Amino acid sequence: MNLSKSWGQQLRQNKKLVCLIVGLTLLMQGCVEIQRKDSKERGDEAAALNQPIKFFGDTDLNDESLDQLRASKALIRGAEFYVIDAPSISFESGSKLITHGKNIIFRAPVIKSSTSSLIETFPEGIRASKGMTGRSGGQILFSAGRVEGKFAFNLRGEAGGQGSQGLPPNETLRGADGKTGNSGLCRMENAGTPAITVVCSSPTRGFPGQPGKPGFSGKPGFAGGDAGNVTFEIVEQRSFEAFIEVNEPGLGGMGGPGGKGGQPGVKGADGQMAMAWDLERILPDYPPAAEALKKYRDENGNWFLPYTEVFGPGATIGPNGPTGENGPAGNPGEITINSPAL
Repeated sequence: MNLSKSWGQQLRQNKKLVCLIVGLTLLMQGCVEIQRKDSKERGDEAAALNQPIKFFGDTDLNDESLDQLRASKALIRGAEFYVIDAPSISFESGSKLITHGKNIIFRAPVIKSSTSSLIETFPEGIRASKGMTGRSGGQILFSAGRVEGKFAFNLRGEAGGQGSQGLPPNETLRGADGKTGNSGLCRMENAGTPAITVVCSSPTRGFPGQPGKPGFSGKPGFAGGDAGNVTFEIVEQRSFEAFIEVNEPGLGGMGGPGGKGGQPGVKGADGQMAMAWDLERILPDYPPAAEALKKYRDENGNWFLPYTEVFGPGATIGPNGPTGENGPAGNPGEITINSPAL
């Protein structure tokens, strides 16, 4: 199956997958040329599908390119793995393959890698979206009769996404209501003497409500992805070396910001005037006491005393809640080599 010429030109301009390979008609040196399916020489297509696979330049195995490869029969999509199967697979000098965490099986009788080639699970600095767990670097498996050359890997996990903000405040975070103001009190002094007098203290305004309580904690950040693992299942090796240049599991995501603080409590009711029991008891039948009280209250019972203002911590909204904890980091990657020669 062919890809359109314009698509192939775009790949060359972007320095993407310059030559992959079975099923792609890219007119570049070293590429496999496949006859169109409407060609009368169907045998040419079958022969081309049995050609070596070579990776040149930067190869980005994103969903789009993998779908193109699968459509071209250059790749098989299994339940858990993408399988690239060919008579030989080679990673040419200067090539870089980015798998984006896909599980990939390279299967061929011979797999070769040049000194300056590189296979990478994720580009540097990649992070999951807010509220998402970081992706793992995936599993990379080489199944070969023989491997040759140096295989270098940058194994990275995707950093976890940031946690969500703390829940909005509810009534449980509201500050306590303010206390009722202190009552004013009138008391009698020198009762039963010509020097009788009445002394009154002013009531106070209601006390302010308490500040709102701190907001709810932010949600924890999400876990970073594992760096990924590489496995070689090989029968024979020649001048073979496999090593990890970068081994970076994804960092845990940052915790979410704290929720907003609670509302303040309601101001308390103002205090009321009161009279001492003895003054209240004798007031109706003791004109001197009633006369002494006139400087505080008129004949209609309205008090002249002003309220005393009171001050408290202030009816303010509570502080925001604490930031959530960061998520856990992923696990580092490793290379496993299974070979009878070892």
